[in-house]
Amino acid sequence: MAPPRGPAPHAVGNGTGDGVAAGDDVATAGGSGQHLPVQRPSDRRSDLQLRNRARIVDAAQRLFTERGFARTPVLVIAREAGVASTTVFNHFPHKEELFFHGRCPWAEISQHLADHPEEFTTAPELIAAVSDVVAGHLAGLGDACRRRSLEDLVGEPGLLLWESGLQREAERAISAHIARHGSPAVVPAADRCAALTIAEASTIVAEHRRAVLASGAAAAPVAAADVSALLQARLTDLRRMVLVQVADR
Repeated sequence: MAPPRGPAPHAVGNGTGDGVAAGDDVATAGGSGQHLPVQRPSDRRSDLQLRNRARIVDAAQRLFTERGFARTPVLVIAREAGVASTTVFNHFPHKEELFFHGRCPWAEISQHLADHPEEFTTAPELIAAVSDVVAGHLAGLGDACRRRSLEDLVGEPGLLLWESGLQREAERAISAHIARHGSPAVVPAADRCAALTIAEASTIVAEHRRAVLASGAAAAPVAAADVSALLQARLTDLRRMVLVQVADR
């Protein structure tokens, strides 16, 4: 007498009749005994989320270029991306996040330091890292999409306010990085050194943005080395002054 068969593995369906047995990692192709990898439902969901996010960003930034930020409601972005408006908000709770996504040096600085917490451990290295991000931002200002975004930025107080928040986040990221790696003499001045770094970088960015808007075309390209040299020159004396002030307290 054959032994009783155990319960069948629980199948996870995807709503289209495709079920995957829980815990299964491979499938046998055509009875040949060849094992093929099976994509889990969670992986499929993750892939779909990534595709939706990319479509949302592409649609939003294209529409911002064509219509302007203020005249592009989220509902229109969702329709253009082929997703529900709730999907847009799931990925980007605020429309301003879509506007700055991938084209804001301050957010990129914060992310860059978060991705490389054990790098840029000296002042020159940290300034060079900030300079690389700023130079990359400046290099992209010449295309039509970026020029239109600059026009929106200077004309929308809400966007300027949002950007100032991103600058403060970058300051905090730099300050934390200095506090993590700085010498005992520097750590008490971490906040002020970070504020000076972002203030000077912001001045360079603002000057270049004004040049682009005034000329109506791409301003002369700026190399990371040039930005780094400019930041180094502006920050060295200021940093020394801050350290002296801290030492005198």
